[in-house]
Amino acid sequence: MPIHLNYSEIEILEKINSSRNNYICISIKSNQYTNLVVRFAILVEDDTYILYDIKNPAYFFRELLTIVYKKSITIYLYDLKYFFKTLLKNIEKLDIISNFSDIRIQLYNALGRHVSLLDDLIISIAKQPFDKKLIEFYENLFGFRQFSWQLIDHSLLDKLVVLELNCLRYVKDVIETKIENEKDYRKITQTASLFYAKLENTGISIDVDEVDRYGYENIKRYFNEYHKGDSTAFVFYEFDKTSTGRLSSSFHPFQKNKFGSIIKSKFKDGELMCVDWQCFEFKVLLHRLQIECKEADPYQYIADKINYDREKTKNNIIKYMYGSVLVDDVVIDELEKRFALKSKLILEKERLINNRTVKTSYNKTIQFKTESDAQSKSINNITQSDASFLITSLVCKLIWFLEEFKYESKVIATVYDEIILDAKEKEVDSLCNIFKYFSEEDPMLKSNYVVFTPSIKIGKNLREFETWQQ
Repeated sequence: MPIHLNYSEIEILEKINSSRNNYICISIKSNQYTNLVVRFAILVEDDTYILYDIKNPAYFFRELLTIVYKKSITIYLYDLKYFFKTLLKNIEKLDIISNFSDIRIQLYNALGRHVSLLDDLIISIAKQPFDKKLIEFYENLFGFRQFSWQLIDHSLLDKLVVLELNCLRYVKDVIETKIENEKDYRKITQTASLFYAKLENTGISIDVDEVDRYGYENIKRYFNEYHKGDSTAFVFYEFDKTSTGRLSSSFHPFQKNKFGSIIKSKFKDGELMCVDWQCFEFKVLLHRLQIECKEADPYQYIADKINYDREKTKNNIIKYMYGSVLVDDVVIDELEKRFALKSKLILEKERLINNRTVKTSYNKTIQFKTESDAQSKSINNITQSDASFLITSLVCKLIWFLEEFKYESKVIATVYDEIILDAKEKEVDSLCNIFKYFSEEDPMLKSNYVVFTPSIKIGKNLREFETWQQ
């Protein structure tokens, strides 16, 4: 495979435009902040072109995307969100995403695990005499969320991007055949890659004095980056770390009650807004089992009936719905009395166990190696997967809406079923009405059985909240 190092940006664009193939493969490497491209490599037909310094990134990327869209070329790469984060630091707008194919997500869905592009299985598929030491070096970097690629020796980095392109080239056809019937899942991961790239680039406004008071060492594990100079921290999300497709982030366990005062609005007159879709996974399960529940907060509803506190009731219901027998019978007896959950839950689990394969509502396939795995994980996996799909879709719609209608408010984080916004004070009422619309009118949340209702709280930081009253 010929490698070209001395082609200009214009010449490479001309090569893509004149290509007879309907695909290209791209490997892009940036610094840890994704605002500086340190290597851009592209496979066009049988030739590899490497750029060391993109002199006009905005022009180059706009022209590249224009050619791709015009000629219906598919771009294969590994880690679409990383690619989008880098592009969005160099171009103002990126809307069309159908031409991209993320091999990272496809490997995860096909194999059910987080897979490096140079995994032993991938190397065996490629059937190429790759340098073992180079593969080992690449694998050692795989655990980094965002690596500073400018630290790598130039010639070594060239070899790494060529290696990536080779693997993309040989594995893409094998992977494509496995995902033909999973277009809904592929579409949402492509969409989420774009909008979560935007979310990650937005950042979270930090009260530096509060960080100093608690000590950065005590809170740094929650963030991917912290820029003290401009009082901003950044969070990071991964799509391929859980068996269900549920997003994974070091920010998820952030202790609002303990450290919430460090996160504040960036606006002088701003508020932080937490939108919690109450009892979301439980409602998703009830909807799937076609069990009617019109209570906004079924956990509180059950708790009130038995004079328990909500948290204790919630924990017992969640344990029960996911198969634990170590539950409080008082809670479960009342749950059964109100919703008759047990018989339908047993039938659904039996169906999933017999198949040993779960097909979610949006066509993601979850496979279980053993009957025991299916017994213990099936209800949990399919419920979390469907809930994750719905929330991720809502987040993407919300970010799009705020951009399209020129809101200054931004989505700055998500924590499972909770969406956190940095809101301009004058936009708070309007934002709450958007969530009211989602709850009542959005087709994805329409159900004949349950009502998906958000609890909205606002405050000056993530520790001091009051329930919103219009």
